Amino acid sequence: MSWSWRKILQIRPTIRHLFWHKIGNGKFVSAWFDTWCDLGPLSNLFAFRDIFAAGLNLKSKVSDIVVDGNWVSPIRDQLSHLAPPSLAEDNGDKICLRYDNVDHDFSVANVWDAIRPRDVEVPWFKVVWFTHCIPKHAFIYDSHDHLFFECQFAGKVWKDICLNVGLDFFSSRWNVILANVSQFAESRKAECIIAKLVLAATTYFV
Repeated sequence: MSWSWRKILQIRPTIRHLFWHKIGNGKFVSAWFDTWCDLGPLSNLFAFRDIFAAGLNLKSKVSDIVVDGNWVSPIRDQLSHLAPPSLAEDNGDKICLRYDNVDHDFSVANVWDAIRPRDVEVPWFKVVWFTHCIPKHAFIYDSHDHLFFECQFAGKVWKDICLNVGLDFFSSRWNVILANVSQFAESRKAECIIAKLVLAATTYFV
């Protein structure tokens, strides 16, 4: 298994609670282990021995525990406070993401939106994220000056690059650099885009 897949699998505990199953015909949603009702996975309520005693098994689907609009009799008493879902034979089950009390279509973008850290928007964000940015370069930005151009080696690299590409806002201080670049962060001129790309690439490789 590749490194990237191992990392993806490590976030399962973080996102598992976000998955919500909308019941259609109930034939593809686990009765016990998927989250499809407000009680959470029913495996939290039923011991395995109770499931087997009811004549069901761990592979039972929602359609196996709801018959003619009612819970099957072996588990009816334990779920008397929960209304059974209405099954629609012609409708398939659907998986979505539920966060901020809203159901969202499942997508990588929505998963990231649900789990990403939230903070106050910084004034220089368009220096980092723009149409032509290289994501792996953008992710490396940090607010600690010593990681970048105030160290002697990084400062020399940055100065030489500025001279070679004709950037006239050379400074060794990170906050000054950001202030200068922020002035044209929204510009679509080629030279402005190049300046942002050069800054990001230098930051990444240094």
